[in-house]
Amino acid sequence: MKKIKNILIVTLLVLSVSFLNGCGSSKIAVKNKKEKMRKQVAITVDDLPFASSNRFITDKMKKEMFNRFLDKVKKYNVKVAGFLIGSHYSPDWDKYLIRWIKEGNTLGNHTYSHLNSNDVTGDEYVEDIGRCDSVLNIIFTKAREELKIPFSKSEITASDKTDTPDKLIYPTLNPADSTDIKKILTAPKEEFKKVLTKKYNFNYKYFRFPYLNRGNTAGKKYIISSYLEHNGYKIAPVTITSNDWRFNPRFEIAYLNKNEEEMKSIQDEYLKRIIRETYNSENYAIQTFHREVKQILLFHLNMLNSMTVNKIIEWYLDNGWEIVDLDTALKDEVYGYEDTYNGKYGIPWLFRAKRIRRTTESPIAWGN
Repeated sequence: MKKIKNILIVTLLVLSVSFLNGCGSSKIAVKNKKEKMRKQVAITVDDLPFASSNRFITDKMKKEMFNRFLDKVKKYNVKVAGFLIGSHYSPDWDKYLIRWIKEGNTLGNHTYSHLNSNDVTGDEYVEDIGRCDSVLNIIFTKAREELKIPFSKSEITASDKTDTPDKLIYPTLNPADSTDIKKILTAPKEEFKKVLTKKYNFNYKYFRFPYLNRGNTAGKKYIISSYLEHNGYKIAPVTITSNDWRFNPRFEIAYLNKNEEEMKSIQDEYLKRIIRETYNSENYAIQTFHREVKQILLFHLNMLNSMTVNKIIEWYLDNGWEIVDLDTALKDEVYGYEDTYNGKYGIPWLFRAKRIRRTTESPIAWGN
């Protein structure tokens, strides 16, 4: 009888442990499921410093709208990524682009001439990327000078736990150059902290394909992708397109005519388009990848978005979305999949990546 009693106790203990383990597994499963269903979106902006072909939109208006856009995203503590057309830059845009950087936003490369990769050779295309790279280097050098930061984040090789300036090492510094040493050691402590805590993003090696075209031949795609990889670029794909270029010309005319009713009508129509495209992309991701994907929204820095971005942000927040920065979005494994599309059309990333419908929860992923 005692033996049977001991067996029953052991059995109960085993069942209890199994139950507790099962509870733990269930909690992990629930946590993983919640993570899979977490809705996140990054906001990215093309054609900086400003997109308009209307000759009645003055430079003063463009700069006012640029600041208006930044005022609105700052209000919501949203960090955006913008992509510069190098040929559209001029020094009178410096203070605006430096403000962009100072407020923690990302500034990247959108080629010098806004080239369509379908229309040029691969070599011509990468040369144009390099020209824009040179322009960005000028802008970031001026930003560092204004912020009194005589180094880039990658050049900081050591610091103590308190991030005090006298413990920072600048590897390219010639110790005999006392002027540079003094300049570094007397830089404001708070500026060092801002760099070390990633308040500023001085990395401009982000690239967005104009028209979303990555090359209409396998050879051209290889030349471009190899160049970007060799030069340390992060490619910024797009999963949600706004088609704002269809709405902005009408909006600019309404603005110039001071037709507020028409402006509101266009804004409402435009917002509906973004909502529809967001649902389409979200549904496609769930059907194809069986989970939420960290989405990346594309629109342009134009008059329409300068006056509507608050409505866009509020819609996402009101509908359960978290707005994240581009680097956070790019951590999603879907952006490491192979681009399986070969053609002349600029289609969004989810329709390029792994164009085979998934049928299991943990399929084999194509990685780079």
